[in-house]
Amino acid sequence: MEQQQLRNLRDFLFVYNWMMELCFQGCVPSLHHRALDAEEETVGGAQSQ
Repeated sequence: MEQQQLRNLRDFLFVYNWMMELCFQGCVPSLHHRALDAEEETVGGAQSQ
């Protein structure tokens, strides 16, 4: 791959990782409990049944 393609790939992966981290932090506020709390169950408007 040429330098520009590598730079584009690196930039894409950086942005993708940043977005996934934001989404994860929004959905999982704490990793201290195994069970979902009420807030986690309703993230995105879908409740587990």
